[in-house]
Amino acid sequence: GSGIDTREVSATFDSSNNKVVVVYNDSDTDKGMAVVGTVSNNAITFGTPVQFNNEAIQYVVTLFDTNANKVVVGYQTNTGQNLKGVVGTVSGTSISFGTPVTIIGAQSVWIAGCFDSNVNKCAFFFRNSSNEGAGVVATVSGTSLTSGSAVNMTNSGSNFNINNTGANFDSNNNKCLVAFRNATDSNKGYSIVATVASSGNSLTF
Repeated sequence: GSGIDTREVSATFDSSNNKVVVVYNDSDTDKGMAVVGTVSNNAITFGTPVQFNNEAIQYVVTLFDTNANKVVVGYQTNTGQNLKGVVGTVSGTSISFGTPVTIIGAQSVWIAGCFDSNVNKCAFFFRNSSNEGAGVVATVSGTSLTSGSAVNMTNSGSNFNINNTGANFDSNNNKCLVAFRNATDSNKGYSIVATVASSGNSLTF
C-alpha cells in the first residue's frame, strides 16, 4: 500500500503458520526485504517489511522447509554475484532472519531452487562463472544453513550455458526438475532431473 518500487519478487507458503512470505528487492535501497501476508475472505493483508541482508541483491528465490518450518531465501549479491542464503522464522505477522551465509563464493546467476521434502534439503540451481549450469545443496541448521560443493549439469560430458532457470520438486518420484533456456543450443528450452542425496549436501544430475 506504500507504493514502494519492488523487483525480483519471489514468494512461498509457510504451511506451519498458514502465511504467505513475499521476498523482493527494494529498488530504493537494493536491499532484500521480506513481508508476511495473511489470507482471509479472498483478501490478503501484510505485516511490516523486514530487511534480511545488508547488500544489494539481484536474483532471489524463496523456499519453505516443511521439516524445520523455516523460510529459506537464496539470492545473488550485486557485488561479486555470489549465491547467499538466509533462514527466516515466521511469528505472527512478522518474520525474523538469521545471519546470511555464503553458499557459492563466485558468480551465480539465474538462480532457481526447490525444497526436497524427501530428504529435507534445499537445492539451488544457477549459471556459474564459467557460464555453465550447476546445482548446490543446502540444509537448514537452526537459523542458519550448511551447504555442499557445486555440481555441474552435464550431458555426455557437455556443459549447458543456462539462463531463465526454473525448478520444482516432484514428490511422487522424489526428484527435482530443472528447466532452463540453453544458450549452448540456440536458446532452446531444456530440462534436467536432479537427485538430492539423503546424506551430506550433494546431488547428481
